[in-house]
Amino acid sequence: MNISCCDCLHHRYHPDKNPSPEARAKFLQIQKAYERLQAGAAGGQGPQAWRLLLMLRAQCILFRRYPAVLAPFKYAGYPQLLEVLRSITQQTSGAPAATRGSAPDSAAAAGIAAAGQPGAAAAAGAQHFLSGDAVEQVLAAIELCWLTCVVSKRNAEELMRSGGLPLLAGLLSRCVGILSLDVAPTAAPAVITTHALRTLAGLAAVPAAQKEIEQHTQLLADIIKCCALLRAPAAVDAALVAICHLSASAHLQHMLLEAGSLPYLVPLLLEYDVTLSPEVSAGLQLPFSPSSAAISTADADSLFESSFRMLDSALVRPNMQEARSQHALLAAQALGRLAGVLQEPYQTPANPAATSALSAVLTQSLAARLSEPDPRPLLICLNSSLETAQVIWNSSMREELSKALAAQRSHGSDLAALQSFTYSSLAGELQVGGVFVRVFNQRGRSGASASNATVTAATAATGAATAAGAAVAAASAPGGPLSGGARASAATAAAAGAIASPSAAAAVQPQDPAGFCKALVRYLYERLVERCYRGSELHMLSRSEAVNVLEVLQALNNLLEAEPRLLGLLSSKSALSPMVACIAPAASSYPPLYERTANGAAGRRTDAASGHSGVMSAAQASSQGEVDDSSSKAEPAADAAQLADTAEQLANLGLQLLARAIANAAVQEALVDESLLRQLYWLAVQPPSSRVLVGALGLLRRLTGSPLAALVAGYQGGAVLLLSVLLHSGSWAWPGADAATAAAEGAPARASAADVLSQLIAQPTHGPRVKMILGKLLPPGLVAAVAEGPPEAVLSALGQNMENPECMWDARMAAQASAEVSQLAAAIRKQHAGRSYDWSPAANYQLEYDNLRGEIYVGGVYVRLFLKNPK
Repeated sequence: MNISCCDCLHHRYHPDKNPSPEARAKFLQIQKAYERLQAGAAGGQGPQAWRLLLMLRAQCILFRRYPAVLAPFKYAGYPQLLEVLRSITQQTSGAPAATRGSAPDSAAAAGIAAAGQPGAAAAAGAQHFLSGDAVEQVLAAIELCWLTCVVSKRNAEELMRSGGLPLLAGLLSRCVGILSLDVAPTAAPAVITTHALRTLAGLAAVPAAQKEIEQHTQLLADIIKCCALLRAPAAVDAALVAICHLSASAHLQHMLLEAGSLPYLVPLLLEYDVTLSPEVSAGLQLPFSPSSAAISTADADSLFESSFRMLDSALVRPNMQEARSQHALLAAQALGRLAGVLQEPYQTPANPAATSALSAVLTQSLAARLSEPDPRPLLICLNSSLETAQVIWNSSMREELSKALAAQRSHGSDLAALQSFTYSSLAGELQVGGVFVRVFNQRGRSGASASNATVTAATAATGAATAAGAAVAAASAPGGPLSGGARASAATAAAAGAIASPSAAAAVQPQDPAGFCKALVRYLYERLVERCYRGSELHMLSRSEAVNVLEVLQALNNLLEAEPRLLGLLSSKSALSPMVACIAPAASSYPPLYERTANGAAGRRTDAASGHSGVMSAAQASSQGEVDDSSSKAEPAADAAQLADTAEQLANLGLQLLARAIANAAVQEALVDESLLRQLYWLAVQPPSSRVLVGALGLLRRLTGSPLAALVAGYQGGAVLLLSVLLHSGSWAWPGADAATAAAEGAPARASAADVLSQLIAQPTHGPRVKMILGKLLPPGLVAAVAEGPPEAVLSALGQNMENPECMWDARMAAQASAEVSQLAAAIRKQHAGRSYDWSPAANYQLEYDNLRGEIYVGGVYVRLFLKNPK
């Protein structure tokens, strides 16, 4: 419209010439427009506010509708645009106007002058700044800033060169100072804050801007605070994208941590809605995902623009659950970049401080998943209740975390406190190699019981994702409604539930079985081998540590049962030494721990005269310089009874592990030595329980193929120790044993002892020596029966009265042999306790049975009985 048009319309609608009722209203509108045109044509009055506002809004429309067309062209109006913002904010705040071309620091000082005023003065200045016609111009100008800035990287660089960062920092600071957390998203301060954050998000991607932002500590604090404006979702989105880009600088990572970013970002992870449909979840944007990076790797401006597509979102969201889920996705990516755990092309410098804090507040296993390209599976876990071998997470932990982070937001961030944060519900949980040992043991040895895993909310989300999988696949197909990055997001969202809610086997088995196996062995080695001197000083473990060691042993046993291929990891003496150390407390202690309990001894003394390795008290060990101060202050494992019980459990689990491990030939070769074999023979003569006795004999049976087993039996008294088990009668010495149960408990052990002796006699190298020793203690016929087997026949022969040319045996002879062998076995064990291991019967030694006096044994028969009955 121009002045001539106004003249024509003036004559047409003049009340004197047009009597229609609408004519007068039209005439007044035309008159007002004519006055505006006349004022502009008069000149000398400077730019008109309404003209400036129209120009800003027109440019906003152009850049919003045609960003791809305008992206190749650098926006040249930043000096004028910033001058508009500067003049309005300075005039309304009463600050002196800065001249064009002044230094950025001067502009920054002028821009934040009102924000620095204390009390009512600052509030009054801010209120005036956001009142009248000025607010409309500020809204249009700041919107144009972000629309031009995020179109291309060259525009962001131009805005930096024009001094835009200090001005934006001051503007944001003034708005944040008057914002409440529940501010309406359409309120003028919220809209200005949103557009300022969008502009800063664009600038944050420019390396030059990152260097300058390092000088604005308050700006980082203001950006972080905006993450709490949950009713202004567009502002939160922009703040999170800005933090993502700022995290590309190692120095800015440190500044963000010091400014308290974690207490604001981590709570956003707990806002994800696991009940979102797959379609809605697929619509959420991930600017730092591989799909967005694949849009255009050749065109830097296109890649720059793709990172900020989500910034052009509505100020008001109809679905706040969806908006908060979007915040959770962005917060996860911001934390991943802040910790430096994302992969290329979004990798940032590693930040150990952030990683340590996140591992504490999210648990180690969940924090490690921040490195995943799509954080949706992690967010489903964080907003569900899970108990798997890798993850324990529930509502009480979320509540505890929320309270701790709220306290930090209120009283100031403390990074050290976050790094040392622990959950009360995990206080008693032992985690080794990233696996919760208790859960791993409870959920079955091979994963069969893993179906009991608790996946409450995640289960529903998984079902929904699975049910909608076909629909998403159809929508993602070529020609479907989804394409490009949306297709990749839809496919990822459809699989998110399945990833977040592990299968039955995955809920039990660790993700890295080999790594878990090594971690378990390392844990045992540090405690049983290094601290307890290869098991001989069991009291060095506190009671809680002893319980943990038993749990770890059970976990290692379960793991090797489920993954036999891991046995090869144990094919070295150092790897096997913790399992060998398990049997040392029960085998090497002399007298046995359970006998000390029965005799009322404390179980914390050594027999100095015999020179054996016993179990000393912590005070004695400390006085001898064998324990450092920290160990001497540890809680004692228990009294003698508790110590004996722990030793029995260790021996039982250690024998189970060794029996499983020697299925591997390399492990068996590394395991067999005289020391281990002696300990197995010692367990035969002083077993702490029936299961340990059977386990020791079973392991001996499997090791009889080694010549060393027969050597220890023949030349170190092992055969006599085994024979004492075979001839045992009456109750056993271990706690709780009585005569009523002796036969039932001893039968398997006696059969195993007979089997072991039979195999030792058959050993070609040292078998004859073993047979010779048995011949000095048993009638010849029984020695032949033991050599020939089977064990059942040997037990049958020992349990009946016989008098035939081949063998003579009765109860009296059995009692005599049992008493003699028991005495010899006790003497041999005592000699071994003095570390003198070689043993041999006297040259003329032979057990003389009363029933065999005068009997002549020739050619395998008793001559008298043969003559009595030659047939």
